[in-house]
Amino acid sequence: MPQRNVILRRRLTLAAFVVVVIIALAVAGGPAKDVRRGLSTVTSPIGTGVSTAVKPFSNLTGWIGDTVTAKGDLGDARKDRDAWRSRAIGGVALTAENRQLTGLYNMDRELALADYRPMTVRVVVRSPFDWYEHIGISKGSIDGVKSGMPVVAASGDGNDQQGLIGKVSQVTEDSAIVQLITNRATIVGAKIAGSGPQGSVSRKINGKPTDLVMDGVDPRTTIDHGALVVTQGTISSRPDLDSLYPKDLPIGRIAAIDDAGQNDQVTHVSPFVNSRVLRYVQVLTKSVNHNR
Repeated sequence: MPQRNVILRRRLTLAAFVVVVIIALAVAGGPAKDVRRGLSTVTSPIGTGVSTAVKPFSNLTGWIGDTVTAKGDLGDARKDRDAWRSRAIGGVALTAENRQLTGLYNMDRELALADYRPMTVRVVVRSPFDWYEHIGISKGSIDGVKSGMPVVAASGDGNDQQGLIGKVSQVTEDSAIVQLITNRATIVGAKIAGSGPQGSVSRKINGKPTDLVMDGVDPRTTIDHGALVVTQGTISSRPDLDSLYPKDLPIGRIAAIDDAGQNDQVTHVSPFVNSRVLRYVQVLTKSVNHNR
């Protein structure tokens, strides 16, 4: 009996040793089939009884190995997913940029802006809390950008969403700040397209950035809803007096008229371009005929 106990203890000790080795190999990432092959080789001299006793541990080892492999596959799948997501986002961004650049090209032709020497620049600063006041652009004084130059843009969405968005207000060597027409401090001389009435477009102190107001319009004048509002250019008879903005640059359309025909009527203008989505704009670097 004692001899039999000694043999049993030896077999159990060996079996425990084998289990420890197997688990260590599985955690280290070794293939499960190699572990099971090693298990069979090591335990075969011990006999059928020990092999039977160790079989559950072998199954456990296989499960551990499969789990480790599955986790590795899941990690690879997540990396692939993130890579494709990044490519998709990049593709959307490039598509938006291409549309805006195409929109700028079409705008230059439609509005005959070539003589104003439009300079295409990238929008590099756009605060989520200040998007309707200022934007930052990627070129400055070394590129010929000067304070007061008009800035135009196109949304690139296939509609007529193009025209004036503001003026250069601050300039450094390699960048500049554009004060938008939706800024409360901006006032633009404007008129209804054609021979329509003249006035000035601005944003009221408590007004929404998507709702400009056209002041100075004679209340006896009939204005159609949806009428095009453009810059008026220079109206002075002095030949040396420039307008800040060239004439006939689109600004927006008449959205509504409160108290029409009354002295206190309010003419609302919806601006064409949403500065929040802009990636590129153009600076008009040259005045033509004093912007008449």
